[in-house]
Amino acid sequence: MRINCFSASRLFSIIAHKPINITDKCINKLKGVLGNGEYFRISIEPGGCSGFQYKYQITTNLNSDDCVFVEKDIKFVTDRLSIDLIRGSTLDYKEELIKSGFQITDNPNAQNNCGCGASFDSK
Repeated sequence: MRINCFSASRLFSIIAHKPINITDKCINKLKGVLGNGEYFRISIEPGGCSGFQYKYQITTNLNSDDCVFVEKDIKFVTDRLSIDLIRGSTLDYKEELIKSGFQITDNPNAQNNCGCGASFDSK
């Protein structure tokens, strides 16, 4: 279900049912880094070693093709093209010796994933 809303003279959609799962570890990390009025943007761009790459950004800007959903008071935003490529996946925060960061896992729309988890090939 989508509800059209106006914000800063722009039209965007609020999604009643979240399209992806968000881990508690991810939520806790975002609560420590997001400021008031900030959104965590998840987008898909061409690139990476498998065809598409995940991109994460903290933003205050919403675009006309954006979809917003809220999980435990954290506001997430993604564009309408990216949402179909991440629907059903899980957003996690991974802490490893080599690197730490946000990562999409268990993406049912991915045919192949690169070894580092930063990119994928869609079905």
